Amino acid sequence: MKYVIITPVKDEESFIKEVLHSVINQTIKPEEWVIIDDNSSDNTYQIISEYAIKHLWIKLYKNSDPEQKERSGGSKIVNLFNIGIQKVQTTDYEIITKLDADLALPKDYFSTIINNFKNKPDVALCGGYCLIPDGNGGWVREYNNPDHVRGAFKAYRKNAFTKIGGLLSIWNWDGVDEMMLMQKDYKIETLELPVKHFRPTSDAYNPYKHSYKSGQEIYRMRYGFLIMIGKSLSLMKEKPYIIKGFYLISGYFASLINRDSSILDPDLSKFIRHYYYNKILNYLINK
Repeated sequence: MKYVIITPVKDEESFIKEVLHSVINQTIKPEEWVIIDDNSSDNTYQIISEYAIKHLWIKLYKNSDPEQKERSGGSKIVNLFNIGIQKVQTTDYEIITKLDADLALPKDYFSTIINNFKNKPDVALCGGYCLIPDGNGGWVREYNNPDHVRGAFKAYRKNAFTKIGGLLSIWNWDGVDEMMLMQKDYKIETLELPVKHFRPTSDAYNPYKHSYKSGQEIYRMRYGFLIMIGKSLSLMKEKPYIIKGFYLISGYFASLINRDSSILDPDLSKFIRHYYYNKILNYLINK
């Protein structure tokens, strides 16, 4: 099965070489690796250019819209990913991967992904699990959730990806694509493939702004009040305690007061509500 990779980059100089080597050294290489540089201010573009000269399947482009801003309701990194898809020249690939530029893959990563797709035709999306620095020079597993694949390294079966219409540009909610696939009876899998994440998500954004926008999107997607409460309680268990949950609640009520419009299809919102309510119910029963 042929595959292509799309990677947005911006100021990744400190670890981009290790990321490049982790893909170049794969046991099964991609047909194309499209990299979209978002006008980096360091040497990221120059470093990748050197590798692209040696490996012609690495295609490097600059973002043609440098004024594009990240906004609530539209993720810049998803927009760049969608730009990258339009740049792919290969036409007969079967797998497309969204790969962020701040992680490194084991050399058998894609051979395992390909075998999983071959053996499980009902699986539409899969990926590895995330390792983050433990603060002592080692690595630790971030979390264990077999029903969710981190947005940083998602591998899609192309025909399923096309069937849902690609990625929606929704800030902070990369899980919507998974819900769209599950709504169509596809399966999602996290495989036992360790992926090193050099820049943990918590370092990439303001956690309070992130939580506030999450609350806004919960309302705008019509996920429901109970889901908002459940997510806020979950955030309140993280350090610093209570604060991130408070911001999520604030964002939810800000959208409620403004009567923000729904940004998802009503049937999809209903499917997602039922999914989360069942999770909450199962949690309470098992407790």
